[in-house]
Amino acid sequence: QLTALEKQKDCRCCYSAFTVVDSELLPLGINHSNRHGSALEDLLTRGNVVGSICTVLCERSLFATAGGFDPALSQCADWDMLVRLAAETDVLYLDEPLATYRQHSTNMSRNAPLLERDSLLVLTKGFGLPGLPPSLVWRRRTAFARNYMVLAGAYFHARQYSDFARCAVRAVSL
Repeated sequence: QLTALEKQKDCRCCYSAFTVVDSELLPLGINHSNRHGSALEDLLTRGNVVGSICTVLCERSLFATAGGFDPALSQCADWDMLVRLAAETDVLYLDEPLATYRQHSTNMSRNAPLLERDSLLVLTKGFGLPGLPPSLVWRRRTAFARNYMVLAGAYFHARQYSDFARCAVRAVSL
């Protein structure tokens, strides 16, 4: 990652693919980023396309400029930080798995109410960033609609059907 950043002078931050393993450390697959546009655009309109903070590398000064991790966030603190980093610099992606992420039944990511609280805060903060391009600002409603569909799926998976319905209706209304 350091070598790649040295070659890409316009990027001060990078991340990579990573291997997902189960609780016994058996490989489940490789998580590749599904970015289509700029990192900032995709992070706001398509969710956490980085997938895990475990592969992110950035300059210490950039991390400080972006404000560090928000202690008010739990599950989505990494996504929030990535949005703020991407607002400051281009973000390089390396399609080589350079880290391992352990997935198990007690991962914080399975907590749908926490996901709802945090993800809505990340999007609210992200779309409130100063200097956000107008072409991105107009996609706010669509981004929130997409997020509510993700939340509906998380609640459905958790068998919390009234919250599933509430989020699904909210997504459609947006």
